[in-house]
Amino acid sequence: MAGKNPKSGPGDLKAKPAFVRLGSYPAQRLHDLDGLFQVYWVQYAVTPPVKQIEKSLSRAGGSALVIFAGNVETLLDLFYVEGSQCFRVKVENEWLKKLLSEIEERYRRTEDALEVADWVRESIRAYSEGQIARRKRPYRNYGLFSEHFLVNRLPESEEWREDPEPVRAKLQRLYREKEALLKDANEAQTEEEFIRPVLEVLGFAYWVQDTTKATGGPQRPDYVLYPDEDTKRKAVGHKTDEVKRYAPALAIAEAKYWGRDMT
Repeated sequence: MAGKNPKSGPGDLKAKPAFVRLGSYPAQRLHDLDGLFQVYWVQYAVTPPVKQIEKSLSRAGGSALVIFAGNVETLLDLFYVEGSQCFRVKVENEWLKKLLSEIEERYRRTEDALEVADWVRESIRAYSEGQIARRKRPYRNYGLFSEHFLVNRLPESEEWREDPEPVRAKLQRLYREKEALLKDANEAQTEEEFIRPVLEVLGFAYWVQDTTKATGGPQRPDYVLYPDEDTKRKAVGHKTDEVKRYAPALAIAEAKYWGRDMT
């Protein structure tokens, strides 16, 4: 690994990428901060040579960030090495651009390579933890909505910004009150004692056991959910027009007995 690069002034970075070898692999050294922290770019065709480059960098000491870029990858592999410690994460291209820009800015401001290396390490760890948290979302998306809508657009809606705590507290209280009573209840009892009160707490107006034509014959959803009583009254008045009856509905709901396995 190259040593300290000449600088034209305090805090300056190397002006142009340098072509080097990490072990037997060609790479571009994008930044070298006082020989203490380097940033490399490695292009690969099939599989990123992580183990080989890790071995080369571990022998050299110091800290380094390696960007592995494939020919068709939409995400880039980041590999951070610090002595014998290392970790790897896939990142989006836009996030990486911001990281590299901030590396330059921080080094110009602080002239402290170790401080910049620490910041890079923690930024990558925070990004990785955020990715893990997003993968553990409390829902399964089966394609009814796009992931972009659920993750980005939905949180911007007025309804999403409402405080859910009062409703959550009411539902939690209702659950605790009814849990023992409904342990051996059938579906109708569960609906009467728990499901309908839940729908009311959530603010739905509902219509029960409406008949709809569907593939295979008439179907009877347990509940048709409307935003309010006035909308429900107008909709269910269209007794012979199924489209007008269902168009204002927010959803249909199916009820099951208490403790039913829903997986």
